[in-house]
Formats: sequence, C-alpha cells, structure tokens
Amino acid sequence: MSKSLLQHSVFYEVLFPSQLAEAADQGEFNLLRCVAFAPPQHLIFARSPLVVFDLETTGLSPEYDQIIEIGAIKYIDGVAVNEFSTLISCPFPLSKAIVQITGITDSMLEGQPALAPVLEEFLRFINGSILVAHNASFDSSFIKAA
Repeated sequence: MSKSLLQHSVFYEVLFPSQLAEAADQGEFNLLRCVAFAPPQHLIFARSPLVVFDLETTGLSPEYDQIIEIGAIKYIDGVAVNEFSTLISCPFPLSKAIVQITGITDSMLEGQPALAPVLEEFLRFINGSILVAHNASFDSSFIKAA
C-alpha cells in the first residue's frame, strides 16, 4: 500500500509492535500518529492482524490506578476473527465517578481474575498485531505500567 493511500487514514493513533529486532523487551510498543504512514516493506498492512481495543480503568493515573476491563476485537482482511473481553478484579472499591463513567460496579468485579494473568493472556492475543485504540497513548500507558 502506498504512502499516498494512507495520507487520509482514519487512524489517529496506532500502536505497532516494535520493529526493532534487537529490542530486549518483548512487550515494547511504538506509538505512531498516523497522518501519513508508510508501513515497513516487510509489513503487509492490509493482511496484518488488526486489533481494536479499549480499556476501562479506575482513574487517570497508570501509576496509581488499575485496569478493570479489557475489550478487543481482532480483524484479518477486514473480518472479525476473534475477540477478547474480560473484567478484572480490583483490590479497592471503585469511586462513584468511575462507576458512573464505566457502568462497572464493585460487585461485577468480585470473583474476576487478577490483572497479571489477564494481561499475559491479552499480550498473547495481540502478539504480532497492529493495535488501534481511540486513546492509544492512555491505554498503552496502563499496559506498560501493568
């Protein structure tokens, strides 16, 4: 796909798996603002798995708040082929504001899995995919912190 075809991309923020072979950190993300993006020659953009994802969190700080829900859909060639959706337990009560914003309540999080195993499963789900999110920098900051 030529650069000119992507100059008016609908993607504002797209997360791409690191293209650096020497990168030691397997969970590294590269955030690109797609105004005019030309994919690397070895990446066939149209056929690469594309994962659209969203997180719900207990607040705005990746340092002090936590992920309480992950939802994602994987597309290949424009067709939804798989999805990932789970609530995540939280060690502290949710604020009224977060309950109002997310619709998630403390009782919904009771008995849900802990963040660590969910995150491992999510990273396997997205492995090798191009990631797309409404607010990718926010969501990726929570993934990186976790």
